[in-house]
Amino acid sequence: MINKKREKRRLLDVLPEVITALNETIKGYPELEKRAQHNLQKNLQSGVTFPNGIIMTPIEQIWIDYSVQRDIKHKHVAKILDRFDPRICMPAAGVRIAGDESDRIYVYDGQHRLVVLALLGIKQVPICVVETAELTFPAKAFEICNDSGIAKASKGDIHRTLLYRWEHGNDLDKDDPKVKNAKKMQSVFDECDIDLEDKRLRKSEALKGDSPHFFSHFLYAEKGIAEGREVLKNILSAMKTVYKDEEEIDQGVYIGLLEMVKRARVDHMLDELPEGWMIDLLKVVKSALGTAEHTHKISQAQWQHTRGTSWDAPVAMCNVLREVFKLKASEELKQKIHPPFVANVNVGILDGNLHPQFRFLA
Repeated sequence: MINKKREKRRLLDVLPEVITALNETIKGYPELEKRAQHNLQKNLQSGVTFPNGIIMTPIEQIWIDYSVQRDIKHKHVAKILDRFDPRICMPAAGVRIAGDESDRIYVYDGQHRLVVLALLGIKQVPICVVETAELTFPAKAFEICNDSGIAKASKGDIHRTLLYRWEHGNDLDKDDPKVKNAKKMQSVFDECDIDLEDKRLRKSEALKGDSPHFFSHFLYAEKGIAEGREVLKNILSAMKTVYKDEEEIDQGVYIGLLEMVKRARVDHMLDELPEGWMIDLLKVVKSALGTAEHTHKISQAQWQHTRGTSWDAPVAMCNVLREVFKLKASEELKQKIHPPFVANVNVGILDGNLHPQFRFLA
């Protein structure tokens, strides 16, 4: 469901909360704000001000200085072309430098948009123009625009927009595969009463969801729904049942179970796993290793101890869960459940090649 706490709000009503957060999280923030205000007044007094409004400019006047700009990313051009919509084609930013080249506008932000417009045959393109005699301004502007930590939309942000399109959009919105998939995925989390939200949002008492549990890895959630609604629901329900006292659905244990399902499907063994097998397996793992968070953490140590290679979460967690189960489960359970695993990947638990944090299993 869409988090109803994320309502439409006036900018000036949001501002006090932002100021409070900046003071709490950014070291020396009050001095930073005062310095920025002083610099702005100094610029305004010297005639340095905001750009002119949008100017529809003949495309022949657009120049790109590649001693300043990065090269064109052709995949990015193709991506914009594929989803081009003039309503969201924001003006590019450019500079007109007084003097011999005053008939040229050098672009410092938005060159990919302008390339797309040129490919589409647009003759007059929207540019927000800065007028200056400062020869190095294009380089300075490019550096500030691209080295200021501009926040890219997170997976959670994108997911929220897709849900909004489902709830408020027309038939074209609801026929979009990404929108339909987001709705399907969200419906499973709603059924399981688990909030799908990133950790940053979860820390906000004002904005976080109301469920007692949450999951923060959107890519893993997408991988789960790709295996089917019932698979995702079974994994989430099993983890919520066994680790009911943990607020966060651990990503490591989750992806290990998902990898087991994928391996069983490939081997045509999924139907042979008994109902409730995930819960039975996790109960054994929890009895042996404790919390899901701790299981995830020491599994990384065990993987490094035996494999000495970079962490492969799906493979590692799948085989750790399986080996712990085979080591600690009762004979009756071992006859009932044969956990899927990744062949030819030994994580050392059954062999007794244990990291110090695992040696209590010996």
